[in-house]
Amino acid sequence: MLVLLRAAQADALAALRPMGRGDAGPTSPAGWTAVRTEDADALAGLGDAVHIDESQGRIVLEVRTAEGTTSWSWCPDWCEDEAELGDEEQDAVRRSAVANAVAQAFGQPAEHGRVEALLREVLDEEELIEGLDRIVDLPAWDRRWAARSVVLIRDGSEELRMALRLLARGGHPLRVADLDGTLAMQCAELEGRALAEMLAESRSTGKAPVVHLWRGSGSAAGIDLLRRDRRPGPEGWAPWVRDVETTAIDWDTGWRSVEEDDPRHREDLAGTIVRTLAPATDSDALGRPVIRPEGDRDPMASMAAMVGIPPQAIAILDGDTDAPAMQAVKPASLVRELWQCVREVTGVRDRAALRVPFVVLSVLGAVIVVLLGLVCLGMTAVGIAVVATDGAFVDEPSATVEDWISVFLFALLTIVMAWNLARLVR
Repeated sequence: MLVLLRAAQADALAALRPMGRGDAGPTSPAGWTAVRTEDADALAGLGDAVHIDESQGRIVLEVRTAEGTTSWSWCPDWCEDEAELGDEEQDAVRRSAVANAVAQAFGQPAEHGRVEALLREVLDEEELIEGLDRIVDLPAWDRRWAARSVVLIRDGSEELRMALRLLARGGHPLRVADLDGTLAMQCAELEGRALAEMLAESRSTGKAPVVHLWRGSGSAAGIDLLRRDRRPGPEGWAPWVRDVETTAIDWDTGWRSVEEDDPRHREDLAGTIVRTLAPATDSDALGRPVIRPEGDRDPMASMAAMVGIPPQAIAILDGDTDAPAMQAVKPASLVRELWQCVREVTGVRDRAALRVPFVVLSVLGAVIVVLLGLVCLGMTAVGIAVVATDGAFVDEPSATVEDWISVFLFALLTIVMAWNLARLVR
């Protein structure tokens, strides 16, 4: 949960300390502090507060001031919640009230209309926070906000490269540099953290950890280590559930956590990163200046060097003129990737030896697509005839809604089959 609290960072941390966990960001000039906590009640009485949370698809927005509490929870359009099928007029009143409370709390009552319009459109918690930030200028709410980032993985396997080509085919323009066996990646349309999570969740990376280096505003910087883990699943689910475990350490973000009261906390985080990326390195060799920087040192670069991350990765991150050139990943061709898969499975490297069976499979696939396309085209024609004759074509009293829907669906399927055939042939 995110709590926007009109109180100083030190006061927020003092309130969180009995729980033993929680983060508080830097206090803004207007006196607001962003707090990440699981128990917002621990902050009660410190000052005005705006709570933003998402649970089971429902978004909750609550404003607590000296005048009282105003709240509204709703389910976006995609969320199937029968509880949302209530009185629309009452719902609009509650939405307007909480929008007005938010605008008033931040001293911008004139923005009430924009806040209410935002509440009609948002689909998740992060979209709501970003939208409010644009309207009422929230305090720093993302501890790991990255202005620049680069994702690294020590894996040069063909399986990973194929996954990157397929990702590029999916509309994510990737750029890659091979740094002596370590792939450095950037994507113009994906945040570095999102790209790192996507790769960590992918089977193509195997057990290789994914590293995300980032720099934020000022001297803020951080290292995220993502590893895929397996844990027992809940009863009734698959026996094992794959999850991504993240270990993150940052510097100069202005954020503080209750856990950092323990001087060993950051050393433990650094030790986890060192043991994963450089098992032969003594984590004590990092030294206190790297964990808690002094002067103008670059602790992220120092730690990266300690664990064997190529210095060229830092150069790419910082946009240095001598940084290695990043090459655009060419989107995958399905035919080419199928060739590659067959070669990997059969162990046959000579493409000519596989040409005959591959051509046979391609022709068979094309024939199946053509037959399915003809069936869809025929059903489309029948549907059009039924609709055009108002049911007389099949001796019905009139055309029904189902007839119109079937025409639309089969016409759409015909177009899809034609598109697939064109892609297959190409």
